[in-house]
Amino acid sequence: MKYTTIFIFLLIILSCGKVEKLDFADYMNFIENEKSGLNMVKEIADYKIQVNYQPAEYLALKESIDKEKQLSADKFSKALPHYRNHYYFRMRIENKKQYNNPIMEQSGDYDEYAYILEYMSFYAQNDLKLVAGKDTLKCVNYHFENNYKLLPFNDIQMAFKKPQTPVNENLTLIWDDQVYGVGRIKIEFENENINNIPQPIIN
Repeated sequence: MKYTTIFIFLLIILSCGKVEKLDFADYMNFIENEKSGLNMVKEIADYKIQVNYQPAEYLALKESIDKEKQLSADKFSKALPHYRNHYYFRMRIENKKQYNNPIMEQSGDYDEYAYILEYMSFYAQNDLKLVAGKDTLKCVNYHFENNYKLLPFNDIQMAFKKPQTPVNENLTLIWDDQVYGVGRIKIEFENENINNIPQPIIN
């Protein structure tokens, strides 16, 4: 039922070209759903690369919803300005071949594992960039989530500072991989999908 509702909203938005409003739970699901055009997937060799565009409202909501899934409008209004000036993405690297962590799959021994872990933790940021119109933006905020080999994927949170002049073109995330053997990866987000993101209802 949840995905049916999201799909209906997607049809309305894409057909009408209007920004709709959703309650915060449906909004979160919309941003994370692949049909929204905001959660893009590429499969290369043994890996599934998934990149989710995360607007300011989405990140502010994540800070404002408690364990009982109740939303604090006050927390939301305070958190939102902190995310306005950057583009945010979450990239997930998943091993689709078997239930192994991607770093474990690539490393043959402990030294190689330590090298890949160090690269992903501290240096992969230098191999990420975002093309926004005529601007090529550096990754200014980066966090590799080390799950200590317990999960078959690794997540990276990243941010790119927005240009002073508003961009009204597609965004293309580029990653020059150095350790997984997938080479250069380009993932494009259409400007239309970004402009037509619904607004969350904040009560």
